[in-house]
Amino acid sequence: MISKEKIKIGRDTYKKATENFFLEDLLFKGHYSSDKGANIEFTGNGKVKGLDNYKSYGVVSDYIDEGSDVDQVFLWNDDKHRDEFGFKFVGDSLFIYKIKCLEYDSVAKMCAKVDFGQLTYKLRKK
Repeated sequence: MISKEKIKIGRDTYKKATENFFLEDLLFKGHYSSDKGANIEFTGNGKVKGLDNYKSYGVVSDYIDEGSDVDQVFLWNDDKHRDEFGFKFVGDSLFIYKIKCLEYDSVAKMCAKVDFGQLTYKLRKK
């Protein structure tokens, strides 16, 4: 144990991820540039800066049902309005896509099968 937040195993040092924002801290946290030259920052606690009017984000971690065939992230403009996107990382690039509903479950009132739709953001990690 180096500290309450860090451990060292061999030559490698590891930092503790926050429990509530584990995927945000592990996957998204960092500074990015868009293909249009904008500077974007994803924090490890679910805040986003510089990505249009979005203020916060959350990575979907529930992969139990069939609708989660695509890794998804939610982006919020405010506390009430949320947009859903699919995402994938390729090397140092983060691609964020609109979600395309392939099959709608009218009983559950949700999309049962999704796929990547139109590419909305292409970001490169700095």
